[in-house]
Amino acid sequence: MLTLRVVAVLYLMSALWCVFALELAANALGFNVSTDAARAEFFAVYGGLQIGLAIVMGVGSFVSRYYLGCLFAATVVSISLFVARCLGLIFYPEALESNTIIVMAVLELGIAVALLRALKRAQVIGVSERI
Repeated sequence: MLTLRVVAVLYLMSALWCVFALELAANALGFNVSTDAARAEFFAVYGGLQIGLAIVMGVGSFVSRYYLGCLFAATVVSISLFVARCLGLIFYPEALESNTIIVMAVLELGIAVALLRALKRAQVIGVSERI
């Protein structure tokens, strides 16, 4: 449950950065948010989506009957993000010049591995049988 809580906190911190320092966060990721439409979209997708993921993971880490499902969903999302980021770096190799993108890929890999290990532990100890 600790792994899911830590990932929830990471998502919440990232969401808050995207909400309260939108232009800084967008620029660090290579986005040009020069219009209100672009700012609104970045706010919703990067801020809102990450807040939602943080809430789901956070609640799932405290409510035992949700734990395994939330852990599974978080693992799938994290692996998908990592794979998509890697494909993006392959398709758009100039992105490799961005330290932020590289840091994000490493962080997403770490999160995916941690969640996979937590999912394996949960299944080994029979969490699903107790819920």
